[in-house]
Amino acid sequence: MTLAEKLDELFKTAHKPGERELTYKEASEGIKRETGVSISPALLWQLRHGKKSDPRVSQLEAIARFFGVSPSLLLSSDPNEDREAFSLLAQMRRIRDSETYRHIAARAAQMSDEDLEAISYLLDRMSREPNARSRSEDKSTQTD
Repeated sequence: MTLAEKLDELFKTAHKPGERELTYKEASEGIKRETGVSISPALLWQLRHGKKSDPRVSQLEAIARFFGVSPSLLLSSDPNEDREAFSLLAQMRRIRDSETYRHIAARAAQMSDEDLEAISYLLDRMSREPNARSRSEDKSTQTD
């Protein structure tokens, strides 16, 4: 992924579901507030659209910090590493934004290792067989 593609992905996923994407001005102000580094909204637009691709290291670090990622993610040139990192980032944001995920995590924290292994087995099975639940529900609603 190019720097522009990475920034585009960060802008697209940095907000909570149902909220609008950050404007360049909001991102610029947030970067300044959180890091002390000034980056103009115009520069953010140019970087995101590939019009510029050589920001200072301090700017990349500030952008990364603002979006909650490692600067190495923005500097990486390994497509597999990029794909894996953005997939993990999307999963983490989904967990952050989901009341259900937080509820499950809170309950799981109180369980024994044996119970967690059993739940992990069930989750693995359900993810491998996505229709398993609907098939078992169909059987339970059928009468002989």
